[in-house]
Amino acid sequence: MADIKNATVEKMGENVRKARLRQRITMNELAETAGISRTTMINIENGHPGVSIGAWIAVLRVLGMVDSFAGSVDAKNDLVGLEMMDRDLPQRVRAPRSGRKIVRKF
Repeated sequence: MADIKNATVEKMGENVRKARLRQRITMNELAETAGISRTTMINIENGHPGVSIGAWIAVLRVLGMVDSFAGSVDAKNDLVGLEMMDRDLPQRVRAPRSGRKIVRKF
């Protein structure tokens, strides 16, 4: 599990570095604009797993990438939760008793 976590954070750091370089922003400029220290910026780009989520979000906001990050943790992308819900679906649905109306909310 630690290897997967480290690989993910390292890949994210690499992507932040590439975005910074593409936008021709120095590390010092990005750190200052994001309101973090240069050391924290170095740790982000090196994929250090101890950097706070707040620092990551500040950097992503400056780079214009915060929306894609927020989208990646959107509940609609929760494949495990959706799979669990699907397992709990009823085997069948019975017709309502006479006199009861079915109300559909779409």
